[in-house]
Amino acid sequence: MNKINEIFLEDQSVMSFVGKPTGNDFVDAYVNFVAKFSPMWYKNDTGDDKDLAEALSEAISRVSLYNDISRDVISGAGIQLEQYVARCFMGGVQCNLTRDFHQFFDQYYFNCYTYDPLASASGRSFDDNLPWLSPGLDNGLTIVVLTGSGMLKWNPNANVIPGLYDMGSATAGADGVRVMIHAPDVVPFPLAEGFDVPPGFSVSFGIRPRRNVRIGPPHGD
Repeated sequence: MNKINEIFLEDQSVMSFVGKPTGNDFVDAYVNFVAKFSPMWYKNDTGDDKDLAEALSEAISRVSLYNDISRDVISGAGIQLEQYVARCFMGGVQCNLTRDFHQFFDQYYFNCYTYDPLASASGRSFDDNLPWLSPGLDNGLTIVVLTGSGMLKWNPNANVIPGLYDMGSATAGADGVRVMIHAPDVVPFPLAEGFDVPPGFSVSFGIRPRRNVRIGPPHGD
């Protein structure tokens, strides 16, 4: 992010950086992506053309970035689990980052990580006395994460990094972490569900499960 920030500070049209490898696959792919729309961006530098500004916001968005750049390249540049989770305990027992988490890729938040309590239980010595079946903070999942807040150098001349950072966006300009709690067989969609946790705060979530039992055929299961 800081490397891209420096590029925009030097040349907001980024055209001078096309074809000049930076040594970072994501930065190079991002520069080529933004350069496609650079003439439009430069033309609307004053922000007076609202129609052009709206078209640009759709063209250079997180979704278009997700569709244009290889997922492996974006994921490789994104936050990695070992950089992200500073401490993790389940019921007082330290988590195993390799065993207890799996990664999924989201079109808005990019690298996301799911804690799997069943994977955690498989490596424990007890049977049915699973800690999350009891109330209280000591019996639940406790995670301390590095959100990266304040690590992006402030650039007064380019407070928008298209598709990545936008102070006016609900997602791209936010610090902190997005938390979603879901059933194991549910595909997570954090943009539609979940909670925002600001940096520098501790937040507790209590969960009460509910199971709906249907009456069966011909009414569905």
